[in-house]
Amino acid sequence: MPKPSFPDEIEFRGLNTPIRTESSVRNLAVEGVIPADIRGAFFRSVPDPAHPPMTAGHTLLSADGMVAKFLFTEGPDGTTAVDHDLRYVHTARYVAEQKARRSLFGRYRNPFTDDPAAAASAAAPSPSPPSRSVCRTAVVFRPTALAVTSTTRAPPLERTAPAAVA
Repeated sequence: MPKPSFPDEIEFRGLNTPIRTESSVRNLAVEGVIPADIRGAFFRSVPDPAHPPMTAGHTLLSADGMVAKFLFTEGPDGTTAVDHDLRYVHTARYVAEQKARRSLFGRYRNPFTDDPAAAASAAAPSPSPPSRSVCRTAVVFRPTALAVTSTTRAPPLERTAPAAVA
């Protein structure tokens, strides 16, 4: 059986081409000079589908959520060093689809287009049931946790200990 591929649609081309990988890169090359007083982390969330969609006409609002972190620290030579980490938000939906090695959820906010295995993953015990809109997330830092929340539901989808993202 051929492996599914991403459709030739605007949602999957150019800057929207899915990355589909988690990575960490230390000591990024810097063009120019970063001011010495810039220190700390910059987080951003982006949609990135981990698997090709089940249906055509897919929207990125139904993609998996991915969080990027840029960490600015003092390097050994006194200049600013920049590290980059890129991770998927490990929601119940993401974990179920990773286990299945394919998309289980159909069109955006339309459960009638889901694979039957999606219902089974929704019934499994989980701190957060699979969501249909996982890319619309915001990163919130608290002294005890880094939380990734969704704009369509509360409470936070996932919590990660600060040491795991440091």
